[in-house]
Amino acid sequence: MPILKIGILYNTTELPWGGINTFFRNFNKYAKLSEKIDLVENNSKADIILTAGHYRGPGKLIKPMHLRNLTNSRSLCNLLGIFSKKGKKKIVFRLDGLRSNYAGHMSSTDDLLINNLSYADGVIFQSEYSKESFNKFYIPSFYETDIIQNGADTSTFYPNSDPLGFSGGVKLVSNSWSTNSNKGFEIISAFSELNNVTVSHIGRWPDNFPSKKVILLGEKDEKNIAVELRKHHFLLFPSENEACSNTVVEALASGLPVLYHKSGGTIEQCKYERYGIPIPTDNTGNTPNYKDYLIDAVDRYEELLSNIIGNIQHFSFSYCLENYIKYFHKMLKDNS
Repeated sequence: MPILKIGILYNTTELPWGGINTFFRNFNKYAKLSEKIDLVENNSKADIILTAGHYRGPGKLIKPMHLRNLTNSRSLCNLLGIFSKKGKKKIVFRLDGLRSNYAGHMSSTDDLLINNLSYADGVIFQSEYSKESFNKFYIPSFYETDIIQNGADTSTFYPNSDPLGFSGGVKLVSNSWSTNSNKGFEIISAFSELNNVTVSHIGRWPDNFPSKKVILLGEKDEKNIAVELRKHHFLLFPSENEACSNTVVEALASGLPVLYHKSGGTIEQCKYERYGIPIPTDNTGNTPNYKDYLIDAVDRYEELLSNIIGNIQHFSFSYCLENYIKYFHKMLKDNS
């Protein structure tokens, strides 16, 4: 197969900046190590341009004129983009979820992304849930679509050589850069009050939720996040309606079964209880029986860990990249 020339419309930062930034940072790193891809700085020379569709870097939006310029092999901010039509250069959107799903409210960036979809030639969803969340919007039938889950940088995120014992109690860790209310902070703090359970939290904690006995570790870079993950038995992940969380895939790559909210793409990431157990819910307003739930999780720990280790390569970004390469080749072949 010929070497793919891929352009990237996203300028990353080394600072914590959410899943889109992490994805493109990993894509750049692993693509540069691959003999199958040539990352081109000049997008006019690219076979395909990969983008998030609405952001071109932290806090920097993609407007329709930018996409019109790219498809016509012009510089991003050329004024001709205001008046011209879409050109022939191929653009692929790698779609996350809609903010209305995972944050509980619509936003201007949702509107921008939906409007920008008409300039895409192909779409990669992160999960079946992500794909379904866009079904109510027009996705042209000629699009090349696929579902490719995220991967983790396994030079940083990898399992302990020996499983942790439970002599020191059950150790749970949560991780969230965002503080929106759908992240499940109330549930995390409820687990911290259980006997013989330690709950640590990486990232930011909102002011309007008492942390109770949660150990707040603060924001950390990827290397130190990975170190903290390997000190714990389970990832506690009560976040709702995630498309395909980097937090989850990094935990799985580190050998942690996931205690998760049964919603969104997390169900798919955990292979319907193969790599984790859904957290119980109670619609009566009472606190669910987390104590018995955690006893069951500990009983199933070795089984869950064995399932994860047996499929550890599936959580690597190298596996994710190989699926992107297959998609790109299929797209170019079908459009030749």
